[in-house]
Amino acid sequence: MKQPITPKEGIRQIQTNFWFALILPLVVFTLAHFIVSLFQGGIASEQAKFSNAIFIGLIGSCILVITSTIWISRSRIKKIDKAAPILKKLMDYRDINLWTYIGLDICLLLSAVYYLLEDNTQILFLSISLIILLITLFPTKERIAHDLELNQKERFEIG
Repeated sequence: MKQPITPKEGIRQIQTNFWFALILPLVVFTLAHFIVSLFQGGIASEQAKFSNAIFIGLIGSCILVITSTIWISRSRIKKIDKAAPILKKLMDYRDINLWTYIGLDICLLLSAVYYLLEDNTQILFLSISLIILLITLFPTKERIAHDLELNQKERFEIG
């Protein structure tokens, strides 16, 4: 990824990563839905004996992955050097948040694929709630400034 020259470009890269993380699972889900629909309207197994266990395992793994990635990213953000230049802080913030987005995307893709296989509306609600959670993590300038504890001069530089 190209290194930004100004703090505003750094903010733009952080927000671009967010939109990529939001749109990628939706595109993959759409393509997977198209491919699955080619198999006679879907490959849902109506007689799956372990569908409840898999659903509970999916929810448990999503809770574990999401909470751990958010906790790890928050603790790593707190360790960013406050005396570092603003661009270094922004790039560290970008790299740390990327892992949070990856964790959410993995859960979102797994739940979407499982929905395609099982045709269970509970899983669809899980996917929708994961998308809503991802949207709430949108990196606004205010959120970035708050998370990085930027001073007034640095806040002015990011716009």
